[in-house]
Amino acid sequence: MGFTASICEAMTDIIIRASSGAISHYWFILTSFAIVAYFVKDTNYFSMGIGTVLGNYIGYQCNWSYEAWFLLPYSLLSLSSPFLFKQMDRIRSRYVVVGALACYLCAATIISKFHATLLADNPLLSLGVVYFEFLGSFGWGAIARKEKWFEKASAWYAGKSEWHYPSALLVLLIGAKCAVPSAAWGTIYTLAFIFLFYLCARPSWLDKALAELGKHSMNMWLIHTWYSNYLFHDFIFSFKYPLFIYLVLIVASYATSHLVNAVCGRISVSWADKK
Repeated sequence: MGFTASICEAMTDIIIRASSGAISHYWFILTSFAIVAYFVKDTNYFSMGIGTVLGNYIGYQCNWSYEAWFLLPYSLLSLSSPFLFKQMDRIRSRYVVVGALACYLCAATIISKFHATLLADNPLLSLGVVYFEFLGSFGWGAIARKEKWFEKASAWYAGKSEWHYPSALLVLLIGAKCAVPSAAWGTIYTLAFIFLFYLCARPSWLDKALAELGKHSMNMWLIHTWYSNYLFHDFIFSFKYPLFIYLVLIVASYATSHLVNAVCGRISVSWADKK
């Protein structure tokens, strides 16, 4: 019939905890690298007005670290997830899929046409548009979980000899993305990529490696440009060759993510003990 209450509550709890964890890690990363910037660069590297400081920590203004642009709409979507799940439980899945697609296409069209003019000068309007863009992915993900799309597709392919078809389609999809690198269909591309990659036969070591990187992916995204763009650009690019630069950046971001998780985990435990 629909989501059971237990599934709905479990998904809501996971989403909200993930959101709160991402924000606390972002605050720690932002504070730590801002302090480093103070000594490595100069005292005027960042604008330190009260509005700018609050804007960066809230996520409303991300001029210290542009990579955090998604955190505020992501957090708002997480907070509204209990209401959204209840509505999705009342509506047929096909209508949720169509509605999510409409939200995404409308938001993506607005972003592609007006980002440089209208949205760039109106943070609140930009926040609303990005929220509805994310709502597309959220709706599809919820329905995929509800209707067990991935499990059904995997069961359908199980035991068949045509396992190379998903791999071939994945290569074609990547080629299409390279040929048409528009952000307007980025979410659709991502969903298709995940679906086809899930169906591909994969060695176990690859799944383990991706699972490990997945635990650090948010941290690494928020960390990597501090090394490559903001603070240590000359050091990172001193390795000259793209592959070496990429590997050094990955290793540095991954190692720093471990440190962030360790410190934030200890702070979280200490905070819980005080309660």
